Amino acid sequence: MDDKARKRFADMRIGCHEAQPYLGHFAYGMEQVMTDKVPAMAVDNHGNIYWNPDWVMNNPVSDGAYVVAHEMIHVALSHAERSGVILAKDNGIPKDKRQLALNIAWDLVVEQTLSACRDIRPDGAVQLGIWFEPLQVSLDFPENLRGEEYYRLIIEQMQGECGNGGDGEEWEDGESGEGDGGESGDSGGQGSGDSDNPLSPENAGSGSDGVPRDYEVPPDDYWETVGKPSTMLATEKKIEDEIASKGQGAVPGNVVKEIASYLKPVRDPFERFQSQLESDAANCCGKRKPTRTRHCRKQPVDAQVLPLHGLKPNAASCVVIVDTSGSMQFDATQERIRSVLEKGLKKFDTIKVRCFDTQLAGKSTVTSLKDFKFKGGGGTDMTKAIEVVCREDRPDALVMVTDCITDWPTKQPSCRVTVAATENNSYVERVPRWASVCRLVQEGE
Repeated sequence: MDDKARKRFADMRIGCHEAQPYLGHFAYGMEQVMTDKVPAMAVDNHGNIYWNPDWVMNNPVSDGAYVVAHEMIHVALSHAERSGVILAKDNGIPKDKRQLALNIAWDLVVEQTLSACRDIRPDGAVQLGIWFEPLQVSLDFPENLRGEEYYRLIIEQMQGECGNGGDGEEWEDGESGEGDGGESGDSGGQGSGDSDNPLSPENAGSGSDGVPRDYEVPPDDYWETVGKPSTMLATEKKIEDEIASKGQGAVPGNVVKEIASYLKPVRDPFERFQSQLESDAANCCGKRKPTRTRHCRKQPVDAQVLPLHGLKPNAASCVVIVDTSGSMQFDATQERIRSVLEKGLKKFDTIKVRCFDTQLAGKSTVTSLKDFKFKGGGGTDMTKAIEVVCREDRPDALVMVTDCITDWPTKQPSCRVTVAATENNSYVERVPRWASVCRLVQEGE
C-alpha cells in the first residue's frame, strides 16, 4: 500500500502544481513524511509536509491537490513565523483556544487566496460566513482582511461569550462551551468544526500556528538557511513568468507581497525604539509621570500648602506621524507607509496616527490598515508636526514616516524620535542626530 499511497500523493502534488503553478516549488521542495498521526495533511516550520496514507487513498486526487495547495499557502505566507508574536499576547483565553482561533484566521486567508480553486475545495473547509461550533463563533467577517485582523475579530467574539471580562472563567481546562445549552447563533452559513471531518482545523491543526506537534520529525536548520530562501527565489521567478504570460491577477497579491517582503524585507522602525520604550517602562505600568493626583511622599499628608508632584505610572505611548505632502503620494511610497503601520500593529493593538503636511490633516486611532486614510497633499512642515504632536499627545516615542524633504526642529523634542525614511536621497543625511533613522529601502532602489 505504501508505494500506491506515495504515487497517489505524488499525483496530488502534480494536481496542486497544475491548479496553482506558482506553488510548484513549494510542493516539490518540501520533504514529505508519511504518517498516520495526522488526519489528512499538515506542515511544520522546518520544511516538512506530513500526510496520512489512508486519507490519501480514500479521497479524490482533486481534494488532495486542494489540500496540498492549502498547506503550501500557509508556508508561502509565513503563517508559522508570524504566529509567535500573536500567541505571545495573553488575553485571558487559554492558549489551546487561541491557537485554534489563529488556525481559523489563517485558514480564512488561505481559502480566499485559493478562490480560483473553489471548484475542487473539499466539503467542510473553513470559509467566511459559517458558524464555527468548537469556538462558538460566527465567521461572518469582511473579505480580504489580514490573518491578524481575523484573529482579533474571533477573539473579540470569544471574549464576549465569556462575559466580556477577558478572565477566561468559562474557557478553563480547554472547555469550549459547547453543550452548555447556549444558542448556536447560526449566521445562516453552513457549519464547520465537524469532529468526524479530518479537514476541520480542530482535527487537522496544520501547524500553521508554529506550535510544535508530537508527530513532527526532529528539526534541523537546512530549511531555514537553504531550503526556504532558495524556494522563495525560485517562486519569485515563477510568479514573474506567470504575470508576464497571464497578466496581473494571475497570482494572488498577498502571496506576491509576502515573498517580496521575505526576500527584500522592509526595515522595521518600531524595532529601533522598542528597547528604548522597555527601558522607559521599568515595570508593566510604564513610565512614571508627574501628577498632583498622587501624593508625594516627601510632603506631609496634612500640609496646608499646594501639594507637590507625585509620580503616576502610565503605559508607554507611541504616535506615528505620516508625511502626507504631495511628494508622498506615489504608489510605492504609499505601500511603504502601509508596511510601517502594519509592523506597528503587530506590536501594538492600536496606534495613534497623525497625518501632516503643513498642518494637521487628520488624526485617528488605527486598529487595522483599513482604518488608515491618507489625508493631505500640500507642502511639508515636519517641524510643526513634531511640535503639535508633542504638545497635544505627549507621547513617549514618535515614528515619522517621511521622505525627509523638510526642515527639522532646532531643539530636541521631549520624546524619542525614529524617522522612517521612505526614500534614499540626500535629505536623509540632514536628519538631526537626536533622531534615529530607519531607511525603508535598500541602497540603489
